[in-house]
Formats: sequence, C-alpha cells, structure tokens
Amino acid sequence: MQEYAIEYLDHGRLARVLVVGTVLLLGSYHLLLRFLEDGVIGLAVVGGGLAIATGLLFIRKHKVRRTGVVLIGYERIALDVFNRLIIVIIHDIAYYHISHCHGVALTLVLKDGKKISVSAHDSFCDSSKLQRACEGVQQALKEFRAGKQMH
Repeated sequence: MQEYAIEYLDHGRLARVLVVGTVLLLGSYHLLLRFLEDGVIGLAVVGGGLAIATGLLFIRKHKVRRTGVVLIGYERIALDVFNRLIIVIIHDIAYYHISHCHGVALTLVLKDGKKISVSAHDSFCDSSKLQRACEGVQQALKEFRAGKQMH
C-alpha cells in the first residue's frame, strides 16, 4: 500500500473569500463615488476600504488550502479529503483524467456516474504533492488493467 500526503484546494471556501473580497471592493468603489467630492477624506475612506479588502484576500488565502491523504492499494484507492474518507474500488472506475494548468487536478469518474475531483492550484497549494499521488494512481490503474487483461 502506498500513502501520499497531499494538499488540495477547498473550492467552497475559495468562493466565499472571493465573494467577501468582491463585496468589499465594490463597497469601496461605491464609497469612492459617494465621497469623491470630499477630496482627501474620500480618498482616505476608499484607500482604507481597498486596504481592508486586499488584506482580507491575502490573510484568508491559506484558509482555502486543505491537507489530505491518498492511499493506493492493488484493488482500492482511498482518499481522505473534504473531511471524509472516500474508498474507490479500482474496478469501478470508468475513466480518470489528470490535468495540469497552474497546478494539478485529478478526476475519477465511476461506472455509476459519480465523479470525484481533487485539485491543487500553484498559488494556494504545493501541487507537487498531488502530482506524486496522481502518478501513483495512474500507475495503479495501469497495473490493475494489465493484470486484468492477462487473466
């Protein structure tokens, strides 16, 4: 059994951080238009709002990163992600996809139509950890299919 410690992106938290940051930026823009006639006071209010919005995005950046584990056996792949343990029998995988674009994404599509997806973006996570796990999953699937064809 192979074990890989991974870092992955929590898309739900990322969406919440982006929504709050956008609301703060739009609020600052609204204040800019409202206080534009006030000169220095208006610029100070807007500058403060922009500083808070930018600071929130940078401070909360680490909150969207999660850690998990991928365990690979001969017949099973176990993913400890999103606060739950997902066990996938290799025979039940219809296909998989590994993509690389500013990070790594692993998608497993099961024969019953369920989709399991984990991704790590370079800006938020150490995507090399998920990359190693993806290589392990790919190797396990190749070995399983090669062994299946020999029987």
